[in-house]
Amino acid sequence: MSLKESIKLILKEETSLQGKLNQLIKSKGIVVASKSVGGFENLTKLLELDLSDVNIQEKLIKNFINFGQFLNVEISFIEIRTSKTGNRIIDVHYTDEFNNPFYREVIHSITNQINDFFPFKVRPSGDPIFSSNNIKIFIDATQIEVEDDEEEYNDDDVIQESKENEHTPLQSKLHQLIKSKGLKLASRSTGGLENLIKILDLDEEGYDNLIYQYLTKNYYPDYDWGPKLHDFYRKDVKKYGIYDFYVNDIIGYSYLGEWDGYDYLYTLSIRNWVSGELTSLFGYKWIPVFKKWFEDNSGLEVRDMDLENKYLYY
Repeated sequence: MSLKESIKLILKEETSLQGKLNQLIKSKGIVVASKSVGGFENLTKLLELDLSDVNIQEKLIKNFINFGQFLNVEISFIEIRTSKTGNRIIDVHYTDEFNNPFYREVIHSITNQINDFFPFKVRPSGDPIFSSNNIKIFIDATQIEVEDDEEEYNDDDVIQESKENEHTPLQSKLHQLIKSKGLKLASRSTGGLENLIKILDLDEEGYDNLIYQYLTKNYYPDYDWGPKLHDFYRKDVKKYGIYDFYVNDIIGYSYLGEWDGYDYLYTLSIRNWVSGELTSLFGYKWIPVFKKWFEDNSGLEVRDMDLENKYLYY
């Protein structure tokens, strides 16, 4: 049976071939997916890819890099930048335990392998303009210094050692990037938080866990909290009616428990600098997560969330 006949048979038997190919690309990489259908040209036809589209080129190249091997360096994450002349640059951040390859060697290794595999071409960042006609994407590389300090893990980490084998290589690297460099940098490396969530394939619970961990890393109060301080908070609120939680010496949120003439408020008031940043990053999905995160750590019941600071006069 010829390759054409094989493809036709597959199309008749499986209408979701494109979906399966995309899943194979996601889990095993573009090279393996191409081999499964007889080459990249066949894969291009089956997925109806427009290889002249710079966004398609970018997606294909990022996948190729994340599943590739280049001079035995470890790819940490990929950042997309735009040059002053408007060119798109894929900046590959990598680590090398022995600091052997010069970064230009890494760039040329990546560039050569991309050009050998794809019909479109890329060039190393910094090449002369006259040699870059019709080139839409340029490759750069940045070496990350290897730190000797061991990373600390805790139960709330988004990455759990027991589940690491369930992640694709790209997902594992992004989870590691979130832990080491933060959610904002990880989001920027994928073109935004929405893309990051899609790549990580997070369900609603996974997204909530991501927000929960972000709150822990960025809005943990200056003077600690947790079960050992639950009684202290309750007594202080009962005595003074309010407790302010400072983050980096600035009030980030306040718990109001005083009597308002009708009932105890049980209200958590979030300062504008906190709510503004969280809303710009997560929309309004952070609000119920913040409530749970606060109740878990303070032991104080929250019945209302105040984002307008309507009870505060200072």
